[in-house]
Amino acid sequence: KFHHSRGGMETLAAEVWRGLKEHEPAARLIALGRSNGHLLWWLPLTVVRTAGVLLRKRADIVISGDAVVFAALQPILALTRARRVVMVHGLDLTWNKPAYQWWVRRALRRAHVVIAVSDPTAAIARGLGVSADRIVVVRPGVTAPQVSRAERESARRALSDALGASEANRYLLTLGRVVQRKGS
Repeated sequence: KFHHSRGGMETLAAEVWRGLKEHEPAARLIALGRSNGHLLWWLPLTVVRTAGVLLRKRADIVISGDAVVFAALQPILALTRARRVVMVHGLDLTWNKPAYQWWVRRALRRAHVVIAVSDPTAAIARGLGVSADRIVVVRPGVTAPQVSRAERESARRALSDALGASEANRYLLTLGRVVQRKGS
């Protein structure tokens, strides 16, 4: 049985949940399901709900969607034999507040598995003291729609026309936020 708590990159967490639920129908979800403005009341409630699930021995694995939720769950998790898994995204590891860093570092070292969304995020987790053998990198992706060759060629012509470029050009597209912590 699995238990999943969601935060951080909601899309990634939702995809993980869908996949988990498909393969483990008995899995349970505790999710915010609202804006982060509700975190103040939701986080303590999540700790209580998770404690109830664990104390009734209805979960063998707890998967937390970010480092903050994982750290908040540590007092409860320490009392159980449940495997502890946390997804980390970067900013949840780098927020520059000494008390926060101490809290998260201490919690991450107790994780059985740390799922990082990139190699740089994995490096940050290692820098916080997480053993490399407990870190798994899972890069978020998107599902591309199925398109025919004719549709792809038509889209390529339209893009080339819009850019005033030759159809022989190769294009590389990346998407991401331009923020300082990413070197922008």
